[in-house]
Amino acid sequence: MGTTAQKLNRVLQTKSDLKTVINYSGANITNETTFKDYPKLLNKAYIDILNDAGESLYNALPKTTGTGTSIDLNTEKGKMKIELNSSDLTQSGTPTPDNPLDIHVVTGVQNIQIIGKNLIEPKLPTTTKNGITITNNGDGSWTLNGTATSNVDFRIDQSTPTGRDNLKTYNGTYTFSCNELINGMQLVIMQINTWNTIAKMMNNNIPVTFTTDKDNCFIYVFVSSGTTLNNLTIYPQLEKGTIATPFKPYYSQNYPVNLGNIELCKIGDYQDYIYNQNGDWYLHKEIGKVILNGGSNESYAYQNNHRFWLRRSYWTNETVPKNPPNISTKIGLFCNRFVERAAGETWSRLEGISYDSPNTTDQPIGSTFTIACNSVATTESNFKTWLSNNPLEVVYILQNTQDIQITDTTLIQQLDNLKNAKSYEDKTYIIITNDNEENLLLEVEATALKSINLIESEGE
Repeated sequence: MGTTAQKLNRVLQTKSDLKTVINYSGANITNETTFKDYPKLLNKAYIDILNDAGESLYNALPKTTGTGTSIDLNTEKGKMKIELNSSDLTQSGTPTPDNPLDIHVVTGVQNIQIIGKNLIEPKLPTTTKNGITITNNGDGSWTLNGTATSNVDFRIDQSTPTGRDNLKTYNGTYTFSCNELINGMQLVIMQINTWNTIAKMMNNNIPVTFTTDKDNCFIYVFVSSGTTLNNLTIYPQLEKGTIATPFKPYYSQNYPVNLGNIELCKIGDYQDYIYNQNGDWYLHKEIGKVILNGGSNESYAYQNNHRFWLRRSYWTNETVPKNPPNISTKIGLFCNRFVERAAGETWSRLEGISYDSPNTTDQPIGSTFTIACNSVATTESNFKTWLSNNPLEVVYILQNTQDIQITDTTLIQQLDNLKNAKSYEDKTYIIITNDNEENLLLEVEATALKSINLIESEGE
């Protein structure tokens, strides 16, 4: 009679929680446990994450239970968040009353694509051209047959042999590989319009590693005139990094997320985000936005022949901006027609917009916008008329944060669908594009789990 303990060593591969992060181009992201590389792209962003093949990117590994032993892997399950990850909102230049500039926020449709390590999307259908038939095998491989009557190329990542419907941006270091090319064949990455060759593989089948920063690129297979191919199957692969690894088919998942009228903003350390809590989705707001267009709810006072201030009665508890600590400090705001100033600067007649607490007797206690702009109007009536034709869009830090439950059933379903996202073997890449061509990033936060000892007990 007795008990025997069997020690089972189990090394658990990296599992991942998914959190979505909306990011502006140029952000400096540092997270050594999560990111291997963060290339800056014009309209797309790739992230290389640690992952375990086929594991959900959303659900962390659940608790593991052996006979008589329960082991908590110390991972949070169901953690998901959509947020901005940048140093600031940006404007392309300096706004003036006559030269308004857009304020960039994240809104509208976000097209999220999750793909495996092979970045070549096999879009070209089976096609015959100049004596060569190229067959799309559906897994990223291609079979070519026939004799080329003249030089011929096939854009394998476009919908037609000469198409340009799926042009890509490549930024970083990549390795191009294909082990089956014969004499008279080439595999090429080219930038359209400039016709610059980004990378080329010859029939020696030696992988090519290259570093580039180009957009509007396509990939094509070239066959020279007179070359005969007898049902030759090739396995082209483009992957991040400097090492050519064994071929993997192209894998892809697509998750559109339409934020609708929701706008995500960030100013300094303050930012909006969407998060999931107990199965429900919420919008967390730290940034406010107002449109000042001279409406009936706006009341202004004109002071010292150069500035207007918006009376405190305009604000509600939910919309009031954060107070600056003194008149020399900017609170952090963006306006489409005026640069931000500290209160002391607008008082000193520097044109711009500030948020401050004027000590005037006719203003209710509290803070307000001060707009130094004597170049556009000198009376409240004229100023409101000017605003009606030149509305001010202002985003700013809120005094009181808000958490608003999302009720849009379509958006809720789209966010829930992201929970089904899967990682792929070796590497997983995420691409985000959107209607406004903002450079966004979907961050996958990987939690590397150490080896654990699972004790399984046996006995009578």
